[in-house]
Amino acid sequence: MIRINLLPVKTQAKIETGSKQILAFAGIVLLCILIVGVLWFSQKNKIRALEPKAKALRAELAKYKGVDARLKRLKKNKEQVLKRIEIIKQLQKNRDSLVRILAMLTETVPKEKIWFNKLEERGKAITIHGVALSNEAISQFMRNLERSIYVGYGRVNLIESAQKVIAGRKLRSFKLRFLFRTPSEIKAMLARRANIQKERAKGKKANK
Repeated sequence: MIRINLLPVKTQAKIETGSKQILAFAGIVLLCILIVGVLWFSQKNKIRALEPKAKALRAELAKYKGVDARLKRLKKNKEQVLKRIEIIKQLQKNRDSLVRILAMLTETVPKEKIWFNKLEERGKAITIHGVALSNEAISQFMRNLERSIYVGYGRVNLIESAQKVIAGRKLRSFKLRFLFRTPSEIKAMLARRANIQKERAKGKKANK
């Protein structure tokens, strides 16, 4: 059978051009799929190759987490130990201070004239609650405190004083407060006194 091409020349050219474009597009798509496949396999192989390293790193990280937890516990224990040491130091300091206070009170209190009921310590402020034979005994005690190197003038205050009958005797209950000098304050005060004496000695020599 004889086939006769009845399509016009222009129409036939358009069909051929469209077929070529479809083939070219299909080729590009196939090429893209091929490239994507190659890249996917390449990345998969790289990931597979890195898995042992990642596993080792995770194991090492787990070790470091354990070390970090131990370090945190050690740090916490260290802080607790330091707090205890600080408390012990403060107790030692308070004990030494209390010993000095009691020794000073033993020297300054008028014998057989004053009795202490309670002693309170808040920092440098010492409050004494007691009973005295008379107001004169209280005044004498205050003067003795002011003469002490641990107290000094202007650092003793009588807060209250009232008559109190005990066992049929009229006595005076009192409450007084004074400021207690620390060893460092005493050292500084003595140094100032020494400097003043030196300056006075120099002045006397200059006047001669």
